[in-house]
Amino acid sequence: MKQLGNMIGLVCWSLLGCATLTDAQPLTSIGRVTALEGVVMSHHIGRSEAERLYSQSPVHQEDRIQTMAASKVKLTMVDDTVLTLGPESSLRLTEYVYSPSTQRQQSVLQAFVGTFSIAVQKVLPEGVFEVHTSNAVAAIRGTKWMVEVKPEATAVMVLRGQVIVRHAQPDIGGTVVLNAGEGMDMRGNQMPTSPQTWSAARVEAMRQATTMP
Repeated sequence: MKQLGNMIGLVCWSLLGCATLTDAQPLTSIGRVTALEGVVMSHHIGRSEAERLYSQSPVHQEDRIQTMAASKVKLTMVDDTVLTLGPESSLRLTEYVYSPSTQRQQSVLQAFVGTFSIAVQKVLPEGVFEVHTSNAVAAIRGTKWMVEVKPEATAVMVLRGQVIVRHAQPDIGGTVVLNAGEGMDMRGNQMPTSPQTWSAARVEAMRQATTMP
């Protein structure tokens, strides 16, 4: 009986070891850090501890990227899209697929709080690129744009191309199409404002928050 117990114990430890190895399998990179200032953390779903990012660190599907105070980070993704997070910003790379051979592009980002700059370099004909916040969904059509997310409020400013913005709740209407030089604000459960020309000071403040070498 003692030998049988030892054998069962060894089998259990073997199975646990296999599970641990499976859990520790490397994640597939969807981009990397190409510029960084200060302290930036990454937390992956299913992993208990956040990981500090450094220059050239890879990022992965479902990573939540968090910049600390006085910190910024620039991510260059597999499709050459450049994502820049300003200080005290948090963004999840919910889904990021780019496959020119199969004409598949599916990019969904969840912006929780902070200021972001997004420069999309390649958009496939049937590609999807969306940024979700607590109250807004913004979809691009080949562009460079900025997003500012605060509790219950989202602001979008287009620098190049076009962005289509709607409320995250489908029953709240008011889809807005923003072209270069136009911005809009959305607060709580209100419809988005009509396209507006923002003041130079407001645009410059967002630029400075997300400008990196």
